[in-house]
Amino acid sequence: MKNYFKDFEDKILYLKKTAKKEGKKTAFFISNTKKFENVLFYTTPIRKTKHYVYFGIVLFDDSVAKKIAKKVDGNFDVIFVDTEKKSYKLTKNRIINVERTIKENIKKTYLRFYKANDLTINSAEDLLTIYFKKEVRNLSGKKILVLGAGNIGFKLSLRLIERGAEVYLYRRNKKRLNEMCKVINFIKPNGTIAKAKKMYSVKSNLKKFDIILCTANQKGILKIDSIRNLKKNVLLVDVGKGIFDSQTLKLLNESNIYVHRLDVSPSLNMLLEGNESFKEFEIKKIYEIKKSNNYRLVSQGLLGQKFDLITDNPSDPNIIYGICDGMGDFMRVDKSSKEKIILKLSKTFKKEIIFK
Repeated sequence: MKNYFKDFEDKILYLKKTAKKEGKKTAFFISNTKKFENVLFYTTPIRKTKHYVYFGIVLFDDSVAKKIAKKVDGNFDVIFVDTEKKSYKLTKNRIINVERTIKENIKKTYLRFYKANDLTINSAEDLLTIYFKKEVRNLSGKKILVLGAGNIGFKLSLRLIERGAEVYLYRRNKKRLNEMCKVINFIKPNGTIAKAKKMYSVKSNLKKFDIILCTANQKGILKIDSIRNLKKNVLLVDVGKGIFDSQTLKLLNESNIYVHRLDVSPSLNMLLEGNESFKEFEIKKIYEIKKSNNYRLVSQGLLGQKFDLITDNPSDPNIIYGICDGMGDFMRVDKSSKEKIILKLSKTFKKEIIFK
């Protein structure tokens, strides 16, 4: 039997050596999935950003999560934990709460939380945006087929419709498909003309689509007998990883038609590189209200009363961002009024304060 934990520990050691050699920090991602596989867990490749070296793990069980937590605690600068409740223990039919298990067992390393599915959706939307960047309308007006209207397919469809794309959804459960299309069309902005449309079969009618996104878990869901059934220059993206029929994939490759396998690295990288800013945001005492010189100084992120001053730090301000109008916005004030406020506060705190 494969020694999962020994291989895992070796990978941690390699990552730490690499990070030390390159002067970078270390990060670890923990996620879970409802797509059960007959393994204890599997790890993702080691990746690098400007400031980090990282890899991740996909779990299926709380007991394994507990063991992993004990092995990674203190070995990384930051650990990211997937907060989506989406795994099921098939033997007991109960939801696996990886987030709670990790929180209970990580004592040394700084914890961050994220939603893996949302990163996937961000990556998919970014890929489409970049692919059609040179077109003036970008995704607006594009006919898009989303195969697999699950969590990812549903959320991604809504985003694409909000951008003006004509989205067709397909899933085997027709009742759920109808309900999802109704929900999307109900909650989309009133000013958005584009709508979600349902498809009950994918055996034909593929030629009209500019983009085909595969987000289902079902293997071999898309079967194409001839490339003539596809639109010229169609963009094919496998989000679910592994749902193209093998003969279809062979036909596409022989016809020099690329199938894009979605890469979530850019979204992971952006999340990591913004970690230090988030950490400062978390540990800083930002939610404060202080009185000084007949003024109420209020933190960013709080709704102030009329005439309150929004500042970077109510206890020790450097910047005044504006004067509250009492209704969630800033008052329009002249230069003279700003100068009076700055003069009074600068004397009180004995330093120069600016009014942006």
